[in-house]
This record gives sequence, structure tokens and C-alpha cells, in this order.
Amino acid sequence: MAQNKTIAVALLLATLVAVMGKEPETLEETLRAGCKEECSEQKKKAPIDEKQCEDFCFIKTKSIFEAHKGVKDLKADRFIDFCNNECNAVYKEDPATSKKCAESCEADAKEAEVFLDKVVAYMQTMKQA
Repeated sequence: MAQNKTIAVALLLATLVAVMGKEPETLEETLRAGCKEECSEQKKKAPIDEKQCEDFCFIKTKSIFEAHKGVKDLKADRFIDFCNNECNAVYKEDPATSKKCAESCEADAKEAEVFLDKVVAYMQTMKQA
């Protein structure tokens, strides 16, 4: 189980790196393209639900950006709140998947506190550049 969490955090980080390195058509298209690419790579390593992987990845990556807006010190709780709200909105007709999505947010956030600090630092350097 810990390996799956580590993979999920790595997937989220890789998606953010991919997003930052591309010229986006729109932010959503760029996030989705990065998630699709990362989930496709993940599927080569282990059996996964690729569509759900892409959707969860998109929700989590989008939530990181939204949670950061106007905040200097992003904490995992803020990310979890944004991510859970997005899960509930996207999967309002499917409570089981909404719960699974929210659990994915919480698991990643708990392991990714350091990662979130790095995202904040990176975003601050981008603003200064």
C-alpha cells in the first residue's frame, strides 16, 4: 500500500513537472495531457484503471493550483479541502468513486507535505522571474 502512495505522489509530481515545461493551449488541456501521459506510463508498469487514473490525477493537480492561489504557505489540509470538493463535484452521482477520489487526495497529501512546500517555493520563484 505504501508503494502505491509513493507511486501516486511521484505521478502527481511528474505531472506538475510536465505541466510546467510545456506551452499550454489551456491549463486544463495541459493538465489532462500530462496526466494522460503519466497514467499511460503507469499502466505499463502495473494494471490500473487508466481513465480513473487520469481523472484523479487531473483533480489532484488542478486542486494544487487552485489551493495555491493567493496563499503563501500551502498546507496539505488546504489541498485536501480543494481536492475533496472537486471529487464531490465531479462524482456527485457516484458516491463510491467520490469517496475513493477523496481518499486518494488525502493519501497523497499526507505523503506530499514536503512536495507541496517545493511547489510553493517553485511558484514563488516563477512569480519573481
